[in-house]
Amino acid sequence: MKSLIKREQGFTLIEIVIVLAIAAAIMLMVFLAVTGARRSQRDTQRRGDASRMAATLEQYAANNGGNYPDAIDTADANGPKWFTTYITGNFNAPGGGSYSAGAFTAAATVSAVPALNTVNLAVSGTSYQVCIGSETGGDVCASSK
Repeated sequence: MKSLIKREQGFTLIEIVIVLAIAAAIMLMVFLAVTGARRSQRDTQRRGDASRMAATLEQYAANNGGNYPDAIDTADANGPKWFTTYITGNFNAPGGGSYSAGAFTAAATVSAVPALNTVNLAVSGTSYQVCIGSETGGDVCASSK
């Protein structure tokens, strides 16, 4: 026997809304994961750049009688401007642009966390520390051995 109740084919409005909500939640999770991975990738580049900048300090010392700079970007008694001569034009900040010169500290370690893509330098005798501000909060540093 045939049923007397006519059943329409298709989805109800509630079913469609639920499917769209699930799809939106999945897209949000993917977006957040990709954003975090990109941020981490840029900070990894900053870590590599900090190590390479430390190598430029060794090069600076080799070119200037074994002395490290006594300022970050001004001509000093030891030699030419370190930041302008060795960093500007040789390093590109992640995501485009360039690094900017930050604070110089006459101490063994950098005293303050630098702003994003800002290079802070600390020099004390034969030790140094180069730090770059990162996106994950804090800084990435390279120090003398």
